[in-house]
Amino acid sequence: MDDEDGNLTDVRAFILPPQMVFGYIQITAISVYSVLLAVGLVTNSTLLYYLVRAKMNNRTLSSDESSNRLTLLLINLCLADLIVVIFQLPIDIAWEATVSWRSTDAICRIMVVLKIFGFYSSGFVMTVISLDRLYAVSAPLRHMQDTRIVRWMLALAWIAATLCSLPQAMVFSLKTHPVVTTYQQCTTIGNDPTLDLVYFVFASTMLWGLPILAMLSSYAGITYTLCRKSDWSQRFCPIYDTAI
Repeated sequence: MDDEDGNLTDVRAFILPPQMVFGYIQITAISVYSVLLAVGLVTNSTLLYYLVRAKMNNRTLSSDESSNRLTLLLINLCLADLIVVIFQLPIDIAWEATVSWRSTDAICRIMVVLKIFGFYSSGFVMTVISLDRLYAVSAPLRHMQDTRIVRWMLALAWIAATLCSLPQAMVFSLKTHPVVTTYQQCTTIGNDPTLDLVYFVFASTMLWGLPILAMLSSYAGITYTLCRKSDWSQRFCPIYDTAI
């Protein structure tokens, strides 16, 4: 009985922080997320519709294979952005509205995987686009003749995005507040700090580090190739031989 009275006293004495109470912070977040959801859904859906129609009817700016390949890349990028819009924003809106997590541990783990999957897929598809542009500039004839490479790279990008998203389910879990036992949250709080650090380094590298490095390297290679082949190469890149 004394323990129950003590627990009740602790709950009454505990001051809920802003993130545990629905207030102006949550209202602002819901408003911003709702605008982003509406704009992102309309723009990406419209763009995807026209890209798919152009792909099906073979009515891009020109009917050559290079244009069709670029359309395929843009379709995949648009799909990746739509995944972010469809899964990330509605989940965040519902999460902000309820303040706590109002579902099971399994749903918690599934939702966090879906949330990050869109970011991985978007970054990896952008990496494929940059690599494809480098291939087109450095070996234009082979690029025009071989259409399978871009499809293999896209397939690899989606597979890699799926595999990189799965560890999210092992890091997040449903936790109960130690004082307010009615409050539950889908969080990483309480995990082993070493595990959190390892996952943070992994996620940061795969989400941002690797795609940015690949894109910077690709466009640096494109710049070098164009400079080397340009008539101005002797002026701006005098150390390179201009012979093609």
